[in-house]
Amino acid sequence: MTEDFKNSAIVIGAGLSGLAVAKELRARDIPVKILEAQDQVADPWRSRHPQLRLNIHRHYAALPGRKMTRADGTFVRRDTVVQFLEEYARDLDVDIHFGESVSAVERAWGGWQVVTNRGVHRAAYLIVATGRERLSVIPVWPGIEDFGGAVIHAADFADPRSYDGKRVLVVGAGNSGTDVLNHLARSAPSKVWVSLRHGPSILPTRVFGFPLHRLAGCFCTSQNRRWIRFLLRSNGWPSAIFAVMGCGAMFRAAGRACCVRG
Repeated sequence: MTEDFKNSAIVIGAGLSGLAVAKELRARDIPVKILEAQDQVADPWRSRHPQLRLNIHRHYAALPGRKMTRADGTFVRRDTVVQFLEEYARDLDVDIHFGESVSAVERAWGGWQVVTNRGVHRAAYLIVATGRERLSVIPVWPGIEDFGGAVIHAADFADPRSYDGKRVLVVGAGNSGTDVLNHLARSAPSKVWVSLRHGPSILPTRVFGFPLHRLAGCFCTSQNRRWIRFLLRSNGWPSAIFAVMGCGAMFRAAGRACCVRG
C-alpha cells in the first residue's frame, strides 16, 4: 500500500452530503476524489418541478464554509439550490469524476477498491453519499394494474396546471405529499383526495411572522426536548407535535405517489 493510498478517500456521489464530506476531508488534508454517475452536480434537483422550494429554513441548507443565499427569503427555490451546489463544487479543491458510475465495492489491501464504468479506484477511506431516496418506489397495491389513469411518484410531479380538470388522489401527506397538495390547491383539478395511514401533525409555517423551523436546533438535545415537552403539555399542546418539531434539521420527503385520472 502506498502512502497516498493510506491517506486518501473516495466519496461516491456529488450531492449535498458528498460535497460537504469532501470539504471536511480536504480541511483535514486528506486527499479525496468524488465519483458522480451523472454529468453534473445537482442533477436530481434539476429534474424536480420548477415551483419546488426547500421545506427547511435556509439556515439549515448551508454547507460547510458557505451560507445559503438570502435572496429567496426563508425557503429557497429549486434553481437557487442548483446554483448553490454548482458554485460549491467549483470552489472545492477536489477532483470530481463526472459520468463515472460505480458497479462494485470491495475490501482490498487494507482499504477499499471501487470498480466503475471507467476503471478501478483505491483508497483507505470510502464514503457512500448516494442518497437514501435516490430511487423512486411506488407500492404495488392490489388492482393497480387495472387503474385506468396515470400513476406517478411525487418525484415526477411536474407543472401543476397539467392536472387541471382531472381527479387526483395523493397517497401520503408527508413533506412531498403536502408539497404536491399545496400546488394542486393553487391550480384547477376537478377533485382532489388524500389518503393517509395516520393523521399528520401540522404546524404553521410562521408564528407572528417568525419562521417556526428556524427553532429546530432548539430541540436537538434530550434535555431541551424534555423541558419543551413539559412546557407544551402544561399549556395543553399535544406531545405529538414533536413528530414534526423534533431534532430534524433536514426533514425528509415522505410522499409516495400520485394517482391521476382524466
